[in-house]
Amino acid sequence: MRNSSPLLLLLVSLWIQIASQLVGAYTTYIVGGDTGWTIPTASNTIVNYTAWASSLTASLGDSLVFRYDPSHTVVQTNNLTTYQSCDATADDETLQIWSSSGSSTVMLTTTGTTYFFCSADDGSHCRDSGMRFAIQVSFGQGLPATPKAAPSPQDGSDDGDDLNFPNFDKFAPPPPPPADSSSASLRCFQLAWVLAAALVLGRLA
Repeated sequence: MRNSSPLLLLLVSLWIQIASQLVGAYTTYIVGGDTGWTIPTASNTIVNYTAWASSLTASLGDSLVFRYDPSHTVVQTNNLTTYQSCDATADDETLQIWSSSGSSTVMLTTTGTTYFFCSADDGSHCRDSGMRFAIQVSFGQGLPATPKAAPSPQDGSDDGDDLNFPNFDKFAPPPPPPADSSSASLRCFQLAWVLAAALVLGRLA
């Protein structure tokens, strides 16, 4: 049954495609690697955030994790002028994302060029110490499915977010929502079926 070989190759190809979709999870990048988000010094001159960002292949739905101490901030903007000036005070659309916990996760939600910098010490960490970078974001597999909105509180009370520095968590984008379990189950079923068929035909070939 040598004529089954082309069909076997086709089934294997389909299996590879479905498998790649199953493992096509969104990527999380730790900004600066083990060193984190900090001022480069004599002991960590390897941190070059511009070079680090240029090496990434980022897509919608991927996330950046900033790890830092309270002396630093995280500012995200799509405005080149804001980025070049290291000053977000006049830009209402810029997101100031920093937390007293020393860790902030930012999901990439727009394609094109997005900028990040540290606004601490009147922007000197950005201007003079290199704490800034631009990142190119492609469409990739698109954003995760948006989960259903949670019901609003019945008592109408405020959640009491503290807007004093350095706790600006309320400005941070929400974490990536969980994957759609129904579509994932369907892809798993497809993968199992194709794999079983390939194994059967492989024995017949």
